Amino acid sequence: MNSETGNERSPARRLAELSGDVVKRLADRLPATTTEQLRTFHYVGEHGELADCLAAAISKARVPLTGDERDAVAELLRLFAIPTEGLHFVDRREEIIAALNVVDG
Repeated sequence: MNSETGNERSPARRLAELSGDVVKRLADRLPATTTEQLRTFHYVGEHGELADCLAAAISKARVPLTGDERDAVAELLRLFAIPTEGLHFVDRREEIIAALNVVDG
């Protein structure tokens, strides 16, 4: 239990957990260099850069996602207050989320 938020996790902790989980789930469908970059962003705590790079990668390559994966990506992107400085894909999150390649699975 987090003393600051009762049963809820802090937003920063949720951001860290969710970003790591999403990268892990999608790693096998992304280029190795992109996955490595996302893992580096996660390791050093650059979760905004991670979210922006992830959104760019999965939207440009039309990476197939399950509904659950789409929901996790949407939650991650929506953790950021917009507009952001320099996170162009996060700023366009609703457009990105709507265009994700969701497949049955």
